[in-house]
Amino acid sequence: MKSQIVNNQRYYSCQDEDGNSTRMLRNSNNSVRILTDIQLPQQMSKSTQDAYEKGESEMKNNIFDNVIKENIIGFSIDIYNHYIIQCILEKGLSEHKSYVLRQVVENMDLFCYRKYAYKIVQACLTQFQNNQIIQYIIDNIKRLQFDQYGNLIISTLLDTIQNDEQFAQIINKLQIDKIKYHQYGCVILINMVTCPKANHVGPIINKLIQESIQLSKSQFSNYIIQKMLKERTIEQNKVLINEFLIPNFVELSCNKFGSNVCEIMVTKSLAYQLQNLWNLVIKQYDFYLFQESEITFEQ
Repeated sequence: MKSQIVNNQRYYSCQDEDGNSTRMLRNSNNSVRILTDIQLPQQMSKSTQDAYEKGESEMKNNIFDNVIKENIIGFSIDIYNHYIIQCILEKGLSEHKSYVLRQVVENMDLFCYRKYAYKIVQACLTQFQNNQIIQYIIDNIKRLQFDQYGNLIISTLLDTIQNDEQFAQIINKLQIDKIKYHQYGCVILINMVTCPKANHVGPIINKLIQESIQLSKSQFSNYIIQKMLKERTIEQNKVLINEFLIPNFVELSCNKFGSNVCEIMVTKSLAYQLQNLWNLVIKQYDFYLFQESEITFEQ
């Protein structure tokens, strides 16, 4: 990527989270301020990424030292350039990875709550089991679980964390009763449905099944039940379908959000379950006709 040297100060083109193109200035004191609008073509970011990924060590060092190193944060919040930082974390030289990791650790308050930058935290969790990042997330779960980007970071951590004690800490700190109906918080539970650590999440999943009718009727939490039906096995969903969804099928099918759950349930049910469902629907329909005929007779 081209840089322009003016009075010993470097200018870099970046685009913020709202899609507004800006030119960033970084001076010798490492301060950053916005100077003026300038367009950053997507191709410029892609060519930098390709040059770094395919280049030899000398080329990688040259690109990192002269283009990237002094503007890790600016690149991380950029609509295109954050891919360059992700590329470094996945395929970069070890010293470059370490430098980016230090920047993330030192600026977690920014990285966790900014569009695009949260993906850098996710990449760090995938590539490294860094205790400072993990501990920050554990200490700030109360805020992160309701945040637009923070919930995705928690989900990534639950998928990648290896320490069972830390995993249990996260589960215990989650406000399940609140996040299950929350626009962003429910995403954590949606992703938890397929979590392999059954000994930790099993009780939570079972409780969600017990509340499946109410959850199915809610704007956001119905996706939790949809995920169960789509991703879990027939055997795992046996109680959910037989004891909760089929007996309440008619009620759910008349609900705006519950009807989506019913549609998926039908496609995921076994033959005997569909037969039971049909018998239930016919029985309730016959009862409805009986009531109508009584009313007509009395009139």
